[in-house]
Amino acid sequence: MKYATFSSETSSINSVASKISSISSTPSNQNIKELCENVKKLYIADPKKKKLIVSKYYSNLCEFVDPLVKVKGRENLYAQFLALNFFNKVEVEILNIEPVVEVIKKAGDYETPELEFNIINKQSYYKTKNPFVLKTNTKLNLVFENSHWVVLKHKDTWIDHSKFDITPEFLKSLWGSFTSLLITSWFGLK
Repeated sequence: MKYATFSSETSSINSVASKISSISSTPSNQNIKELCENVKKLYIADPKKKKLIVSKYYSNLCEFVDPLVKVKGRENLYAQFLALNFFNKVEVEILNIEPVVEVIKKAGDYETPELEFNIINKQSYYKTKNPFVLKTNTKLNLVFENSHWVVLKHKDTWIDHSKFDITPEFLKSLWGSFTSLLITSWFGLK
């Protein structure tokens, strides 16, 4: 793999967007801001808005991974975020956005550019008045698809609760499939 990296200091949305301006067909500052805000809304929006966000900003081939689940495809990703509607309230605060890296992935004779960046955020989940708080690193891998950049991989790592990230990948996939099926059945989506 060939990497083109940028400096390691943390950055605001504007400086992250300006650092990727040298990559051909990169998202504009406005596109980066819009993407970050819409990823944030996936955690807090109503089901219809979540569906629109997934349709617009995620690839059909997307993958979602967190310490408990791993799912592939828009419908399964949507189901995982739909599950958050079981909470009375969810809040997300973007704390920082780390620099973008261009990664060139090789598949046979083809090279595919991806953009990768991290959104450090604080997620608060309310079932009672005292929330369960997760400091999270949301890593997004973007690909250029159908004339615009979309999320190919969305990985949440719980910074303060890394002890939960011990689930083997095959169990994450199995649990992800089960919960997606359960959630889509519960909400009458299939």
